[in-house]
Amino acid sequence: MEPAAKGEATTEENSAPPAPTEADSEEKRVPSAAARPEARSPGATIRGKLTGPAAGEVKAVLVLGPDNLLREAARVAPSSHGSWSAGVLSKGTYRIIVDAGGNRVASTDPPFVTVTVDQDPMVDAPDLRVVSIRTP
Repeated sequence: MEPAAKGEATTEENSAPPAPTEADSEEKRVPSAAARPEARSPGATIRGKLTGPAAGEVKAVLVLGPDNLLREAARVAPSSHGSWSAGVLSKGTYRIIVDAGGNRVASTDPPFVTVTVDQDPMVDAPDLRVVSIRTP
């Protein structure tokens, strides 16, 4: 390959992208998380109630999700009356189960409840009846 004549650009020089200007960087900026509407929403609260003869023995209510049963989004202790709430949850589907604590197993009816968080800031979960708690 012969060297380019004086004043001519080589192929390598022609293929290089132009250097970014200040105007280019302004256009390509991504808004910060605080500026995006979905990031500004504080999240939803799911609330529910444990009922049944063994409800008072439950140590925690586990909220799994969103959209992933392997992720624990919240773990909350129920009140002495069985009510509970878990807040600042993003959109998605959550599974609610109970933790009897220690080496104990809770039998509930139904075995779990599923709740979908979308636009509403407050979502009521169906009651979870705690039938019994036993040590295996």
